[in-house]
Amino acid sequence: MVMPVEKGKTNWFTVIPAGDVNNTIKQDSSGTVVPAVAGGDIVWNYSKGSGEGTLFQDGKVWKMNGFRGGSLNDGKDITLGVRARLF
Repeated sequence: MVMPVEKGKTNWFTVIPAGDVNNTIKQDSSGTVVPAVAGGDIVWNYSKGSGEGTLFQDGKVWKMNGFRGGSLNDGKDITLGVRARLF
């Protein structure tokens, strides 16, 4: 198939505005988990029935949720952060 020449009047590409991308990332995020360096293991508890869970380390709890209600869109992203060490 040959595309017709439109002399610059037609855009064959769609550019998604950065604001839309950033809003989607914010809506899909459960936040950042920043573990303590000397806090030990991170324990993950998850209920397949409710789709909800927690990450736990040394008294700190982070809530999360995954697949629930038959919709993959209900799952949220978790970012594992790192504490900076200043020397």
